[in-house]
Amino acid sequence: ESIGKFGPQGTLLFFDHLLVAVGGWIYWLIIVSKITPFQVGQVTAVYSLVTLISTLTQLGLEYPILKRSSSQHDQILVTALIIELVITSATVPIVPYVINNLFQQSLRGLSANFTPIAVIILFLSSLSFVSRFALLGISDVKSVLIIDLIGTGIKFASGYTLVWLGLGAFGMLLSFLFQNLVIVSATIFVARRKRKFGYKVGNAKYIIGVIKDGLINTPSKFSRTLILSLSVVLLGSFGISSSDIGIFYIALMVSIVAIGSLASSMAYMVIPISAKLRTDLSSASSRITMSLNAPMIAAIISSPKFILSIIGTQYLPGETILLVLSIAILPFSITMNFISKSNNLEMSTRLISIGLIEILTFLVAFFLLVPHYDTLGAAFSTLTAFVSSCLL
Repeated sequence: ESIGKFGPQGTLLFFDHLLVAVGGWIYWLIIVSKITPFQVGQVTAVYSLVTLISTLTQLGLEYPILKRSSSQHDQILVTALIIELVITSATVPIVPYVINNLFQQSLRGLSANFTPIAVIILFLSSLSFVSRFALLGISDVKSVLIIDLIGTGIKFASGYTLVWLGLGAFGMLLSFLFQNLVIVSATIFVARRKRKFGYKVGNAKYIIGVIKDGLINTPSKFSRTLILSLSVVLLGSFGISSSDIGIFYIALMVSIVAIGSLASSMAYMVIPISAKLRTDLSSASSRITMSLNAPMIAAIISSPKFILSIIGTQYLPGETILLVLSIAILPFSITMNFISKSNNLEMSTRLISIGLIEILTFLVAFFLLVPHYDTLGAAFSTLTAFVSSCLL
């Protein structure tokens, strides 16, 4: 009965991730053809900066939000929003500094109007992050899915219209702003009206407890962010060609990000029901995740060339890379569910250890293997990092 409560929710959240990813791919495929490569570079640079800062400000707050939303809905939403706003406000000066100084050297002609838009997107991203996980914390994945699809539709419609009107990169940034505005407005509205989240702010002890839970989960969250994003950045510093980096990136997206998101979705959704029932159900979540992942992993291992050919024949040289990364899906899934288990049982030391071990193992393996094996070395570094945390 308990598995029936979180299993479908985790699967639905997995489809939400896939649909949003496909929608984003279609958005770039259509919109990018309407603007110049220079404008694409401007948009991706600014939006990547905002996304990176937003990820850093989130710490690991999704886990205390997921744990407390069902039983403490009268105060967790506003408390988490205030915490996130304070942290985000402290990082705001980074945005104009990077745009007006660092980006001006590589992206000459970058409009000063980009800075306020980037700052607004940063705040909206932080707010939508909190309200989105508040809804997930009460297992309202259906509302999250609908809101995400509406937001993606708004982004496409506004982006295409603004680019058609000649606003170029500025119009694309505005479309991201509109998307985040719709998502944060809708999620907060649903959270307040449909699920009765209160306006109460927790006392100092409660706020410290939420921040503490977020900080404890920060190393494990940052380790995944670094492995999935830093690997691509570091490859460029080793003199790897752009085409090889692109092939590695696609293999990474197909394996860990696409198929691996099933594990993270299931691991997220087991936390609210575990908190509600006051029992740890992460073992059941692990079994479900591995049973659902097994056929997909087997498909990649048996036919990596066929899967890459669907995306494009130019990615066929990444067959071995995709094969290695597909093996990493299983230890990644186990680690994600163990993080949920550690949160359910409040094993803070193990949570911190997982993140630190992943980061250190990845960096050591990366700097040892990449100089000799290029992008294949990066794939083995990713596999090594997840295997090390899985063994722990």
